[in-house]
Amino acid sequence: MFKKTFSADTGTPATAVLGETLRACRPGARRRRRMTDAALVVLGLMRDLQQHRGLSSAVLSGRRDVRDDCEAVGEKLQRSLVAASDPTAGWQELFGSLPWQQIMAGWESLRHGWRGLDFHTNLTVHSALVLDLVGILSDVADTCREAVGERQSRVISEWPPMVEHLAMLRALGLQLIAEPAGFDDARLCGTFKSHLHEARSTLAATADLLDGSSLYRLGDEAVAAVIALRDRAHLSAEPRGYHSTMTRAIDAWYAQIREHLGAAR
Repeated sequence: MFKKTFSADTGTPATAVLGETLRACRPGARRRRRMTDAALVVLGLMRDLQQHRGLSSAVLSGRRDVRDDCEAVGEKLQRSLVAASDPTAGWQELFGSLPWQQIMAGWESLRHGWRGLDFHTNLTVHSALVLDLVGILSDVADTCREAVGERQSRVISEWPPMVEHLAMLRALGLQLIAEPAGFDDARLCGTFKSHLHEARSTLAATADLLDGSSLYRLGDEAVAAVIALRDRAHLSAEPRGYHSTMTRAIDAWYAQIREHLGAAR
């Protein structure tokens, strides 16, 4: 009779898959995965909302060439928000909550009304919605704290605000470079300095999580560029260089948050 033989390690992959499957079947593991998957959706919404802010602000500043792009991003955001709110998606713990309903109402008002806003108001209303999404991520971190550990929980909770502060400083800084008269605008400069303060505070508070990684360096370089602009250390600031420095930091922080969320699953 034919008898198949197996090497000692042949069963290891199957055993590993079975173990992972069994762990995923546990109620706690299923809930953690569901919540972190939802958090990845929220992170994507954050980025789309920031993109809509940039495009809509460009339109308000007279850039007719980006109107179609702005409309496309707005439509994508609307579809994504509606899809996340669908009860059959299995994320009602987050997307059926009162904070989420307030986000939906805020977006509904903004998507119909941003064309009637001035540049500064458009930025700050968008930012308020982004920070509401950050609040949802903080709720995920609290919910999953025991399951994912203190470090992962802090990353999910504390790093997204840094991304938003840097993104606002990118938008405000580029506006000030393009129109230096904005330095005399109390509202614009007040918002600029507020986000700078928050970015510096967040970077300092999360330094222990960075372990000497390039994230700290990139964040520090971005903050330094903002401080130089604030102090007008170089009166002829070059917009491409400023945009590149800020975007490099923002993209790196986003990538690390996604990586940590993936590991938390």
